[in-house]
Amino acid sequence: MYNSINFNKTVSLDLGPQASFLLSERKNVDFKESETFEFGVAGGLTLNVTKSIFLQGRYVLGLTEASKDADVKNSVVQISAGFKF
Repeated sequence: MYNSINFNKTVSLDLGPQASFLLSERKNVDFKESETFEFGVAGGLTLNVTKSIFLQGRYVLGLTEASKDADVKNSVVQISAGFKF
């Protein structure tokens, strides 16, 4: 669940937690070493181009370990566009 801080009708700041569940992985990664749940925080900006079209950019910083055997955390950059109904 994200909280949005609206600067005006066009731009908003989005902040909140993110929970991730491992559904699959590549063949070169051992499933026994990977964590199946991760927790992180996300922040980003939303740009409302029109009443129906938006653009969004977010960054997610992983707070929990991604592997049982290594000090590895995930970080993600997301860019999206969408329509509002």
